[in-house]
Amino acid sequence: MSRVTRIVLFVVLCILCPVLTLSLAQGSTSQEPHAPPDVGPTPAPGELLDWKVTADAEGRLVIKWRTAELSKGEVAYGPQGRLDHTAHDIRGQGAIDTVHWVRLAKLDLDQLYDLAIVRDGTETVGLKQALQPRSLLSEQMNRVAREAAPIPTPAPGDVLNLTVTPEGESGFLVKWTTPTAGQSWIEYNTGMEQQFFVAYDVRGQEIVDIVHYVLLDQAAVDAEWSFVTAVGPVRYVTSLPPAQRDMRLTIESRD
Repeated sequence: MSRVTRIVLFVVLCILCPVLTLSLAQGSTSQEPHAPPDVGPTPAPGELLDWKVTADAEGRLVIKWRTAELSKGEVAYGPQGRLDHTAHDIRGQGAIDTVHWVRLAKLDLDQLYDLAIVRDGTETVGLKQALQPRSLLSEQMNRVAREAAPIPTPAPGDVLNLTVTPEGESGFLVKWTTPTAGQSWIEYNTGMEQQFFVAYDVRGQEIVDIVHYVLLDQAAVDAEWSFVTAVGPVRYVTSLPPAQRDMRLTIESRD
């Protein structure tokens, strides 16, 4: 084979190889249509979505909701047991949208009201009964206060996730966690004799961990237990009376 022939063959192969590769790739791809994604059931046209009722200090209620399709929305309302008033969308009686806002003004803060969402002037698609503006306002203020309140930071020796389970005829296995790893033990008494004992982690006195397991033998269920956690040279002591240990469940489980 001459040199010219070899060069011609090389050029032809360089042209054909990408074409063959693309053809094979297309041939191996399934031509079946892809299944539609699972997006859940389609809501009915009049189904209420994100229905919320809020109140203000002047006795006004604002009702907001969404619908799956365009529609006109209004609210029928009145004192409990009656729906003899109608309020339209704040943008006008003819507003057509999937998002709706209706404001009810000059309501008695202490009166109970019934509300009904009406779609396109005829179809009642939602009902709320016995709503009191003052109660709604109080709930809103409490929710805002809870959300704004800072989350307290637990102390290194705080007793968290405490569980107490019976062990043997008169013992209890106590498990708890602390925010900071340390050596932990429990100081307790046996009741009648008021003899005080110290029980260390079942894995050894020197164990340093955030999870602690202590076995108490003949501990008095009606006495105070002191949970001690040593983090370095500092000791944290948390005393829990029976009511905070939920010992009732523990005693019943032993029976």
